[in-house]
Amino acid sequence: TGVYEIYAEFLGNGFLLPNRSNVVTVTVESSYFGVPTFLLVVYLIPMTLGFAAAYVFRRIKKSL
Repeated sequence: TGVYEIYAEFLGNGFLLPNRSNVVTVTVESSYFGVPTFLLVVYLIPMTLGFAAAYVFRRIKKSL
């Protein structure tokens, strides 16, 4: 993970001179199943809290 600056470099051949592309900044994030970790956290925490609230509500409803 991290931020990287990358570029492509063409070493040239008999017809074209060497050339270098513009620098591009990219951010690399860790992921699970192709989904970035921060997105999983953003969605899984509220979903877990919702399931916990539903479980507590169901237990309270059964006890009444």
